[in-house]
Amino acid sequence: GGGGGGKSSAAVGEDDEDKDGAMAFDNLLSQAKSELRIGRCGTPQCRAKMNAFTSFICRHCKRRYCSQHLNPALHGCAKEAQKASLQSMKERRQPKMTDARRDRLRAKLNKTIEKKSSSRQSQKTAASSSISSTSSSSSSRRRGGGRRGARGRGRGRGGRR
Repeated sequence: GGGGGGKSSAAVGEDDEDKDGAMAFDNLLSQAKSELRIGRCGTPQCRAKMNAFTSFICRHCKRRYCSQHLNPALHGCAKEAQKASLQSMKERRQPKMTDARRDRLRAKLNKTIEKKSSSRQSQKTAASSSISSTSSSSSSRRRGGGRRGARGRGRGRGGRR
């Protein structure tokens, strides 16, 4: 009879250990849930409930946040975000220009400048000859003259600035 009782007490001891292990696991799980805030925003003060459509994952800390706390500066990832931004700018930077390419572009620019200035020269000479022939007729076409006559005309709505 005494041996049977010993077995039962050992079995009870194992059950107690299993219960203690299960309780410890449950405590650990509930603690993890409260730390992870499953279904909630990652900001401790925020009480927003989230689902797949209303939650956003931070690129830097990989936590879920509501739309109000998605900005890295608002939830503590500002330094990581700044580093990532600088890194992406460095990656997008254009390579340094070679001397040959710079010379080609400089020659092209000089050619364009010469072309534009020569066209301006030709327009200037053509305009000066036409102005001298029409200067007398253009003065007779003006209305009113002076500042008073120009007010209100040609300004669209309102008339004054």
